[in-house]
This record gives sequence, C-alpha cells and structure tokens, in this order.
Amino acid sequence: MISRTDYESVEYGELVDEITHLNDRLTVLDAYHFAERIEHVLKGLGFKPEEFDNLISSFSGGWQMRIELAKLLVNNPDVLLIDEPTNHLDIVSIQWLENYLKNFKGGLILISHDKRFLDNVTNRTIEIANQRLYDYKCNYSKYLILHAEEMERTMQAKKNQDREIKRTEDLINKYRAKANKASFAQSLIKKLDKVERIEIDNIERKAFNLHFVNSNPSGRMVIDIQKMNKILETKLFSRTWIWYWAEEKK
Repeated sequence: MISRTDYESVEYGELVDEITHLNDRLTVLDAYHFAERIEHVLKGLGFKPEEFDNLISSFSGGWQMRIELAKLLVNNPDVLLIDEPTNHLDIVSIQWLENYLKNFKGGLILISHDKRFLDNVTNRTIEIANQRLYDYKCNYSKYLILHAEEMERTMQAKKNQDREIKRTEDLINKYRAKANKASFAQSLIKKLDKVERIEIDNIERKAFNLHFVNSNPSGRMVIDIQKMNKILETKLFSRTWIWYWAEEKK
C-alpha cells in the first residue's frame, strides 16, 4: 500500500478491505503474541534461549519429543489429546506442564502412567474394560475408591439376584410336573426369562514377573594371562535394570 497512490480507485479500496480482514484474522488467532507464546512454552519445557534457532535434528530423541509436545501446546487447540507426555520430561518441566494444563481452556484427553500427574491435572477418569466403559467425574485416585465401592455393591446385588434365581428355579422344578401347578410354573419361567442378569466384570490389575536367564554362563576362569609385557587396563561396569510396572491400570 505504501507504493500505491490511487487512493480513490476500486482496487485500492479492495486492498484496504483485504488487509483489514487479514488483521482481524491475525488478532483472532493472537498472532501478534505467537512468538512470545513459543518462547514461553519452549522455556517451560526446558529449552534454553540460545537453542531456539537450532535445527531439530541436532537434538536427541528425547528432546525432539519435547519439541513435538511444544508444537501441540503453542497452537492452542480446542481439544488436546496427549499420550504419556511426561516420559521425556524432568521434574521441573513436569511441574510446568501441570500448571499449563490446569489453565488450558480447551478439552484435554490425557493418557499417562504417572498417577500423581493424573491426579493434579484431570477431573474425569474413564476406564474401558471387558467391553464396558466406566466414567467418573473425578481424578484417578478418587476414581479407584469409587470404582471399588461400585464393584462391591454390584457383587452384593449379584449374590442377592443369584439367591432369588435359585429359589425361583427350585419352585419351577417343584411345580412343573404337577397338573394343578403347571400354569404357575410357566409364569415363573416367563418371569425368570425377563430377569436381566447382573454380570461382574473381571478387571485384573496384576503385575507381570520377568526372569532373565543367562544362556551362556561364563566359566570360573574368565581370563588367564601369562608372560604379558603390556599394561592392560580393564574396567568392568555393572548394569542394573530397574523395571517399573503399574499394578493399577491407567
């Protein structure tokens, strides 16, 4: 527009309208604060300002996962779906992410093995097991308590129902062979057919055991050197594998 002088022309007016529309669109998208938001997210996830212009390929795999998470957060979507976001984060970054998600205005669907993170961020827990969906409007720890209470009530209701079904079946077997009670037995059969049987979902939250077998055990004499005139420095490193397994489903 700086180079134009035809201020009264139709084309100039259309250009003004187009620029006005673009400015309004940029305002709605909060584009003028986009760079500030990028810096805020990157710092929160542990990046240093001098790393902002580095190539993504120059970062390790874990830090590249942080970059992918940053891409999601800076775009401020209506619904955010994230799976195990804390896997590649340190404690400081996890705390920052918790605060960020608490203030997130959109919908958040989160999958995580981190029980504390779930409790701090979520207010609704859904578990899918045995083709059924359990939905509670509370965090994960509270869900476990409420779900256990519901399962206890369901088990008691099933016991009562089984007892009543057994009593009805006994009456049917008792009267079905008697001519004067046959109609009564048939009515009991129809009543029993209409009963909606209570089923108990067998939700297992068991840990699995790992056993590593050394297929080629070394001998008692690992190495025997005689008359060697060179200095040999040997460093043996012991590696311990620690396995974490959630006994309770996410």
